[in-house]
Amino acid sequence: MSIVPAKTKFSSVNPFLLFLFLMILTLEITYAQTVSLKGRVVDDLSNAAIARAKIRIEGSTLSRTTDADGWFDFSGAQLPMGEQVVLVEAPDYITQRIQVVLNRDSSVLLDPILLELDLPNIQSSIGLISLTDDQVSNDDGILSQSPNWLQASRDVFQNAAAFDFSAAFFRPRGLDSRYGKLLINGIEMNSLDQGRPNWNIWGGLNDVQRNREFAMGLAANEYAFGDVAGTTHITMRPSGYRPGGRINLAAANRTYQGRVMGSFHSGPQRNGWAFSLSMARRFGDRGFVDGTPYQSSSFFISVEKQISQVFSLDITAFYTPLVRGRAGSLTEEVRTLKGIRYNPNWGYQNGKIRNSREQSLSVPVFQINGYWKPTTSFQLEAHAAYQIGTLNNSRLDNNGNRLVTVADGQSFFAGGARDPLGNYYQRLPSYFLRNTDPTAYDYQLAYQALKEFQSNGQLDWYALYAANTDAQGKPKLATYIVQNDVSEHRKISGSLYCRLELNERFRWNGSVQYQALQGEYYAEVADLLGSSGYLDIDSFTQAASGDAGNELRTSAAQSDLQQPNRIALRDERYKYNYGMDVNELVAWTQLQLRLIDFDGYLGARVAQSRYQRTGMYENGNFPGDQSFGPSDALSFSTYGVKGGGTYNLTPKHYVNFNAAYQTKAPVLIRSFVNPRQSNEIVEGISPERVRNLDLSYLFRSNSFSARITGYVLDIL
Repeated sequence: MSIVPAKTKFSSVNPFLLFLFLMILTLEITYAQTVSLKGRVVDDLSNAAIARAKIRIEGSTLSRTTDADGWFDFSGAQLPMGEQVVLVEAPDYITQRIQVVLNRDSSVLLDPILLELDLPNIQSSIGLISLTDDQVSNDDGILSQSPNWLQASRDVFQNAAAFDFSAAFFRPRGLDSRYGKLLINGIEMNSLDQGRPNWNIWGGLNDVQRNREFAMGLAANEYAFGDVAGTTHITMRPSGYRPGGRINLAAANRTYQGRVMGSFHSGPQRNGWAFSLSMARRFGDRGFVDGTPYQSSSFFISVEKQISQVFSLDITAFYTPLVRGRAGSLTEEVRTLKGIRYNPNWGYQNGKIRNSREQSLSVPVFQINGYWKPTTSFQLEAHAAYQIGTLNNSRLDNNGNRLVTVADGQSFFAGGARDPLGNYYQRLPSYFLRNTDPTAYDYQLAYQALKEFQSNGQLDWYALYAANTDAQGKPKLATYIVQNDVSEHRKISGSLYCRLELNERFRWNGSVQYQALQGEYYAEVADLLGSSGYLDIDSFTQAASGDAGNELRTSAAQSDLQQPNRIALRDERYKYNYGMDVNELVAWTQLQLRLIDFDGYLGARVAQSRYQRTGMYENGNFPGDQSFGPSDALSFSTYGVKGGGTYNLTPKHYVNFNAAYQTKAPVLIRSFVNPRQSNEIVEGISPERVRNLDLSYLFRSNSFSARITGYVLDIL
């Protein structure tokens, strides 16, 4: 009997079909991983969202188109694994090629993707240079807020107001930057004592400030409730920068004469690390105005680690020390006689220009930021910051005195001198012609003052030194000194931010933010100008020169009753010395609605603010606890509500409206009658009430954009 081998069930399978089946199975395994690829495309300069941009995976047929907010999402698509190239294309913009690594169960977020207009690179930098110069010169500046609903187009009016006019000459809707919010990495940077952002703290860091989000007025904003002058959020996250380096050289004749900037961004690495570096130097012996030297350095470093697929951590630090000479304000008379470049604050000393009014700033900022995104619809961020530093503003003090005791035992204060600046009103021609019917002698004095002012008009440093010495050239108690007004700050900030995509139509976001400030404010003797010391009394008080008794005169004039008639030496505090403590807790929430023809939002905010002054000097005019020790604590509970939206009438016509009502705690410096000398609180101080309503019509086409806005703003 012969045995015939049994056939297996595979023996009849066609080898070609088996190979094809294995290939399909391999491709299915490769493509069927759970991968998320999502991002947002924005304009490189204005940070406005770019709609209808095309996103493609190179080498595949997969593509997406960005929505009205610039977002695209490949969720649900069978994405290829490994190293891939994402192509980002939009009309009138330079195409971006972004390399990404797609792994199993990975989640890749490209936010933001910055597209540059297809113009020479120098054109996209002019606005940034102009903005930085203007804001450095004007601490009261306000950054342009471009509405998100203008999409890829830029608001010409807002850019002109910020770049060309600057806040020194123009305030949109009559509001200064105290009514606007500025955040860096989720941390509010408005100062707690004045309410305004101090632009100098991050001056010169242009290349790491490109990732900006703007919200006009109280429109919907991702990271803050906002304010009526708008909200700006700057993201300094290493993984958000395009990889590469850049060196920038610039010459100018405004605030400074030259600038050198360099930056490098690694982009996300395979090992999960990303880092960014930026350094800049701005310098000049003078700006456009005479006698305004400028020296500034800027340093920035940020390191980010992708700890897991859903969590990353970054540490950011920046430091921008600055020393610059300041210009003086000019009246029409002075400008006519000396021109717009005249600056009375400087004079020659040993053959070199010396400015009596200088600003120096040294405020390093440290941040730590955590980002957790377990799903594409949920995001949680935690931010913490520490800021410490000093701001000095120098000026001349011409009220130095000495205590004189006569034979009968009576004593009085003697000294002081008129302002030594060339534009002091008693040195100008108009002073001698102030009477209704001037005489010929008055005209003669006015003519002499005119010639003296036109031929000189600058500060005489040698005369100041001479006034501080006796006939033998020995130092005596000062008549003139250089004074520093010093602000020392220690500030901690923290925020916890959450964002949740409820469904395709609804998005919720909100945060809890806390800030605490400890500030010290005092006058400091910066330069004795050859004298032996400065008698620390208030020569302007009526008791210092009045007819009251000796004891009253010598006590009421004291800057500090606990150190009567103290002689202040160089680098010592004098005149005023106090501290301020501020604590602020804010919580806000916002719900956004997205429909085909309508985007809307509703938001609410609650806040608690607490202020307290602590006097370190017992002022003679305000003895006891009127000036010394802690003041009564001020506490304010405030709230706000807002709502609005944009309705698309047609693809080219839009209507936008915003309405809000909120109460705001008064700023610290306006809460005390005379914080330098007294604990007295402003009587009847209460929160501001702000009502805002605006309505806009927008037209947008490929070649033309226009906006008409009407608004009502009421601040009580």
